[in-house]
Amino acid sequence: MSSTTGAPALARPRDLPRPAASPPGRKDTFRAELIDTFELRMRRNLWRPGDVTLLRALGGARRILAVCDRPEQGRRLDAYLGYWRERGALDQHRTVDAGDLAAPGNPDPVPAVVRAAVATGLGRRDAFVSLAGPPATATTALAAAMYRRYAHVVRMHDELPSLLASLHWSARVVAGEPALAAETRDPVLLVDVDTLLADPTPVRPDEESAIRHLAGYDDVLADQLDRVAEPALIRQVALAAVARLLHRHGLADGRIWPPPPPASGAPPVPSASAAGMVPSASAVPGPPSVSGAPVSGARASGVSVLGARAVSVSEPGTGWSPVPAPIRAHRIRELGYRVAFTAGVLAPDNPVLSGYLPAGARVLAVVDDYSPTVTAAVRDTLARRYRQGRLAGCTVLPVRSSHRGKTYDAAGRLLRRVRRLGLGPADRILAIGGGTVLDLVGYVAACHPGGTPYLRVPTTLVGLVDAGVGLKVGVDLDGRKNLLGAYHPPLACLCDAGFLATLPEAEFRCGLAEIVKIALVRDARLFTLVEEHHAVLRDPGAAPVLDEVLRRAVAAMLVELEENPWERRLRRLADFGHEFGHVLEERSGYRLRHGEAVAVGMALSCRLGVAAGRLSYRVADRAETLLRRIGLPTYDDCCDAAELWRALRTHVLPHKGGELHLAVPVGIGVGGFVDSIDEIGAADLHRAWSALRARAGTPTPTTGAGEPAAPARAWSGS
Repeated sequence: MSSTTGAPALARPRDLPRPAASPPGRKDTFRAELIDTFELRMRRNLWRPGDVTLLRALGGARRILAVCDRPEQGRRLDAYLGYWRERGALDQHRTVDAGDLAAPGNPDPVPAVVRAAVATGLGRRDAFVSLAGPPATATTALAAAMYRRYAHVVRMHDELPSLLASLHWSARVVAGEPALAAETRDPVLLVDVDTLLADPTPVRPDEESAIRHLAGYDDVLADQLDRVAEPALIRQVALAAVARLLHRHGLADGRIWPPPPPASGAPPVPSASAAGMVPSASAVPGPPSVSGAPVSGARASGVSVLGARAVSVSEPGTGWSPVPAPIRAHRIRELGYRVAFTAGVLAPDNPVLSGYLPAGARVLAVVDDYSPTVTAAVRDTLARRYRQGRLAGCTVLPVRSSHRGKTYDAAGRLLRRVRRLGLGPADRILAIGGGTVLDLVGYVAACHPGGTPYLRVPTTLVGLVDAGVGLKVGVDLDGRKNLLGAYHPPLACLCDAGFLATLPEAEFRCGLAEIVKIALVRDARLFTLVEEHHAVLRDPGAAPVLDEVLRRAVAAMLVELEENPWERRLRRLADFGHEFGHVLEERSGYRLRHGEAVAVGMALSCRLGVAAGRLSYRVADRAETLLRRIGLPTYDDCCDAAELWRALRTHVLPHKGGELHLAVPVGIGVGGFVDSIDEIGAADLHRAWSALRARAGTPTPTTGAGEPAAPARAWSGS
């Protein structure tokens, strides 16, 4: 049940107040700089056996899913991929018809494309190819952007309208119903020049509209259209105009290369700067016109054009002029957000929360309904702000948190609610709850074409130190955990340790598992704090040590994230314990909580690290002992060693680009990796799993309250 309050919208300032500087020595802000690369190649003889243009554009991918919307395209592309597969350059490929992916009456083909990718065995380093008209191209690009949070896609074009639909610097592609948007990265476009020019049919209305649009910005094209009548020559001079305009103006000119229109009824797709997301997703302004020699490294403008040159088209009837050189452009984007610690975040006059809710905004708050008190507090604080005229409207939507609720279908229902409310870039979405709610709402915010920023207010320990801090959001599809997702930072994560008083003991222990994880690979001091004081962290007198534990855990996560925000490198220390944890969580039917499964995964990874010579048994034993003293499991009988070995090969390797990259500590506070599966074997895993099972049969001595017999030291400051 939800409650809604509305009023005529007031003036909505788009500039967010800049948060106060963080205290010295405490890292609470994420900052990263991302560089996107756009590449366009116009190619003749693209399908000639042995031509490597498309193969190189795939970026080293070994498995390919190709989507076409005409049979002749599919046959040609399938023959090309088969040629390279026979020669060992590819492991697997599949070409599907876009019409076969859309079930009758289903307006959302994105899940069908994703399911085809799963059936083809695509991993994080594999790729999609689209050779189709604008609708199927947009669907494929959207599915690729979401698949395992990002997969490479090559968009191929053999007609002008679909090419022009891909030529814009908007980082978002829109498709599906309800309309979904996703950020694309490093777009690669290939033009099949031979097929485009060999089309004998008259110029279609959509082609004519595109060509006339180009002629409005290119005098050469406008002049040639008055002297050319043959369809092939019209397409020829238009293609040359595309290269000329890209060279002169780059991709950021929204007049020439407008982004695709949003779906009917959806708010306009905003630019990052217009979305009120500075500094969390500020976009670099478009470049000035470029002429003369190629420009390299033009950082001041944010865009450079490398290897591009203007094209002079031959006189009609004299043949095709030289194909333009590849056009490559770069754009710099900056991301940033703050993790703010505050007490009483839901208090009606909390200044931290107020700083992120601009006057006149409409607010949708999605609240984990685990506590009626928390839900009532959310309603009260938003309703009071509305009555005071500080908000134009507010809606509170309680949801029941569970792993079964974090699905693509659930995200679709929530997205429809956001769309009905008409939320835009000046409004806000609040996600208040544990990791499941934060993931679901973050995914919806990432997919909402209206570009509405969102705030995280974690209410669990896992949320405070892990799920609320990172960039990753995602939902499950067909029982596959986080199969669809994005890297979508919030405006801010507002952390209030007061919520921890409402947590059951088991949930608090799960949060400690995530803290131990990051401590073992990043912060020895944090590990020592947990080791010495875990038994008293919930006591009122231990507030100072709890505060330091939380801040150090957040700082360690932010350092880890800044080094690899988009996970272009698949070696991630924050994955420690999660490689096996996700498998154990699923195999147990979610009887194991996430933190419990991660604890078992950490114990197993440490044992394998010992077998691979990465760390000493003494360190592994110390880590395992702490987990058991906290009350976390280090073994579970939900599966055997053979199942874990199979999962390592079928789940972990595809997710990490075919390599193991198993995160392990190499000392307390220092992380490392077992990079190749050849460094460990099925026998090593069997021995490690058997040892953990044997040790689990002898419980650690505990007090009557269930805590370890080893005394915790009194808190004496940092």
